[in-house]
Amino acid sequence: MNEISRVFIRTFGRNFSSSSVVLKNVNKTSSLVINGVHSNREQYSTSFLLTKSFEKKLLFQTLTPLGTNFQRNLSNDVSISQNHEGTSSMANEAVKIPQSELPNWASSMSEWKIVELAQNSLLKVHETTGLPWWASIALTAFAARTIITLPFTLIQMQTTAKLQNVHSEMDDIVKKLKKEANTYVRQGYTEADVRRNYNTRVRQELKKLIIRDNCHPYKNYILILIQIPLWFSFSMATRNLCYMIPKADFSAQLTYLELTVGGFGWVNNLAVPDPYVILPIALTLVNLSIMEVQNLFNTRELSRGDKIRINIFRGLSVILVPIAMFMPAATNIYWLSSSLYGLMQAFLTNSYNVRRFFRIPITEDELDQPYQHFYKNLQSKLPALSKKSN
Repeated sequence: MNEISRVFIRTFGRNFSSSSVVLKNVNKTSSLVINGVHSNREQYSTSFLLTKSFEKKLLFQTLTPLGTNFQRNLSNDVSISQNHEGTSSMANEAVKIPQSELPNWASSMSEWKIVELAQNSLLKVHETTGLPWWASIALTAFAARTIITLPFTLIQMQTTAKLQNVHSEMDDIVKKLKKEANTYVRQGYTEADVRRNYNTRVRQELKKLIIRDNCHPYKNYILILIQIPLWFSFSMATRNLCYMIPKADFSAQLTYLELTVGGFGWVNNLAVPDPYVILPIALTLVNLSIMEVQNLFNTRELSRGDKIRINIFRGLSVILVPIAMFMPAATNIYWLSSSLYGLMQAFLTNSYNVRRFFRIPITEDELDQPYQHFYKNLQSKLPALSKKSN
């Protein structure tokens, strides 16, 4: 009896109510009967972590039904007995998830292999580290960005720098080709033929330089083709864990209950939206900050296309607020963690030393002191900083 109480207190920590009681119908004998075989309780040590899949299964298979009072909104009449399908009625009793109300397309996407891989990654990180769920989600987001997207980010930066140098080199080549074109015109060639020959030569020379430096512009699209599926798969994975999708088996129910007490501060329950909308607002502010930081580091004048893209991104960041308001807090934590990583990356990848470490070519507009340039641009946009510096 005391052993069972200690297991739950160890598992749920501060979220376990000190006034929790065990129902009177708990088997009070000193041994448990498992498939007709008597097994001493003492051989199941409370040092087992519920975050380990084997221990979770062993613990709940050997315990008789019990009920507890949690500080969270869990049921006071909880049954952990398993049915013939291997599922528990605990989550069915304590939590009412409208899974039947999910649209067909959402249910279909939840079973995609890429989503399943992301979901298993979240579970593996949580089981391996033993961290609370909010920290496990944040750690997974940082790890995914570092292992998967960071290499392609560096490739994009290298390609962009090489293309800038190629275009600078092409300026001299174009001047030379223009002189040749003028010579052909003076020799009596038609203007149409000269222009056609000139355009062909420009394309040929540009192609040679791109092949030489291995910097085809299409390589810059690899990153976005990696980021979108990654962001989508982990977004769906966190939602699946909160809704016990695609299958509400015993493991999914237990994970859900862990999420209900796996938060922090004002969001103890990660399976429901943030009641104070702090996470969605923070997400938008971080996304907007990423764009502004990139602009403040920029040394070139923005083109019309650049300004349009920036405004589109700003609009999407604002539109994301009402969407995030209805998403589980677990999904918001993943989004916010990923965006915070992007903000940190925007600062670090503009460092002169970092760029040299990752062998990003030096360009004409690169600065030796980029952070001083950043601060000066920030001062020009924030009068308060300008007055303080004066």
